[in-house]
Amino acid sequence: MQGAAASERRVEQIHGQWRDEVGRFHANWDRGLANFETAMTFSSDQEAKADFLGAAAAGAGKALLNGVISTSLSALGVAGPPGAALSALVNGIKDVGFALYTERERAGTAAGEAKISQYIQAARSMISDSHQQMSEELNRHLPALLKEYKSLSAENPDFASGERGNVVGEAATWMTALTSSSVAFARNLPELASFQQQISERFAATPGLTDYISQGGRSSGVLYLDVEVYREPNENGWTWTIHDVGAWTLATTAPKPANIAASLEQALKGRPPASSSNLPKNVHIRIETEEWGLNDYSDAYIYFEKPDEPEYRGWDTALSKEVWSVAPIRDRVLAVTGMTGSSR
Repeated sequence: MQGAAASERRVEQIHGQWRDEVGRFHANWDRGLANFETAMTFSSDQEAKADFLGAAAAGAGKALLNGVISTSLSALGVAGPPGAALSALVNGIKDVGFALYTERERAGTAAGEAKISQYIQAARSMISDSHQQMSEELNRHLPALLKEYKSLSAENPDFASGERGNVVGEAATWMTALTSSSVAFARNLPELASFQQQISERFAATPGLTDYISQGGRSSGVLYLDVEVYREPNENGWTWTIHDVGAWTLATTAPKPANIAASLEQALKGRPPASSSNLPKNVHIRIETEEWGLNDYSDAYIYFEKPDEPEYRGWDTALSKEVWSVAPIRDRVLAVTGMTGSSR
C-alpha cells in the first residue's frame, strides 16, 4: 500500500498548501487595510456617518476573492471534469467568503455614526473571521477529498497494491485537477497593493455629487483630468499641439480626499490610473482653434472606465471623438500618473 499511502499524503499536502494560501490572502488583505489606514491618518476620535470603510474593505475582499477563485475553478476542468468533492472544496471557500462579505457590506452602508477607529477594528475583525471560517471550511472538506480519491485509485489494482506506485486513469486526472487548482490560486493571489487599491477606490466611491451642479459639483468617486490643446489647419486637416496636461483629480465626498488619492497612487505603484484604476474617468479637453482674428475655443469630453471603451460626451460628440482619435493626445492622457484629491 506504499503507493496509495504516498499519494494520500500528497492530497493532504496540497490541501495544506490551500490553507497556507488562504492565510496569505488574508494577510495581504490586512496589510492592504493597514497601508490605507496609514495613508489616511485618521484621528482616533474622527467620526463617520456610515461605515463606508467597512463596506469598502468587505467589497475589496469580495472582488479579489472572486477573481482568484474563478481562476481556481477554471483550472479544475483543465484535465477533465473534476470530482464532486473537488468542486465542493473550491466553491465552499467562495460561498463562505461571499456570505460574510455581503453581510458586512450591507451592515456597513446601514451603520449609524461612529468613530472611524471602531470601523477599522470591525474591518480587521471581519478579516480575522473570514480567515477562520475559510480554514474551517477547508478542513471540513478534507475527509471527502480523501474518500473521493481513494474511490478512484481503488480502480487501479497495481497502484493500490503499491507494486508500481503510479497514479493512472481517473485518479491521475483527479490529482491533476487538485494540483492545478491549488497552483492557480497561489499564482493569482492578490498582493497587498491590490487590496489597498480596492479599499481606496471603494472608500472614494461615495454616492451623489460633491456639490450642487450650479456650484461646480461633480460626480463623487470619479477621476477627472483637464487637458489644453491647440490646433491649426493644414492641407490635410489639422495640426495638433498639446499645451498642458494636468494631474488626475479624484473627486469624492469621502473624508480626506487628498489622502485617498495618495493611497490609491501608492497602490498603483506608478501605473497610470487611466488603465489601472477601476474608477470611472472623465477627461475634459479644452481646444483652441487657430482662426483669423480671435481664436475659437471649444470643449470635448471623453468618459471611460476602460480606455478602449470610451463614451464621447459634450455638446459636440463628433469633436470629442475626433480629438480622442489623435494618437499623441490620447497617449499622453493615458500615460498621466499624477493624482490629487478634491472634495469639489
